Amino acid sequence: MQRVFDHIHDSLNQDLSTNRVEFNQKPYYRLLMNILTTINHSDCFNAKTNQLILFSLSEFFNKVNPNKYPGFAFAWLELISHKQFLINFLKNTTGTGANQSPSGSKKPSNPTPAQQADQTLFQKWIKIKELLVHLFSFLKYHMV
Repeated sequence: MQRVFDHIHDSLNQDLSTNRVEFNQKPYYRLLMNILTTINHSDCFNAKTNQLILFSLSEFFNKVNPNKYPGFAFAWLELISHKQFLINFLKNTTGTGANQSPSGSKKPSNPTPAQQADQTLFQKWIKIKELLVHLFSFLKYHMV
């Protein structure tokens, strides 16, 4: 899937550089939304494959963020905030590093369910906060 997203990125980059004024983001939005819907509603992908595709898609969204591609800003915002992506991405990324100490070794204590819920909530809040900071910084500099 990374090759597919790289090809979409190259096509988007070329389309934006040649048609900056008349750029139409709808075809890219529809294509990415169809990919997102397919991977989340299809039974063909197991959980690990689904997670890898979501990570590839998040890397793609990082490459085409509104600071680099302002013509794709509204589609980008719609895609990253869509329930097919954001909820599933956050659900798949919980627990990836919550039980590791700064030295890289596992923590010896077993957290209670309440502590695990707090850690999960904190991790998700950090991701949402980063997203909002990027969004507001873009709006601050490009929508004045």
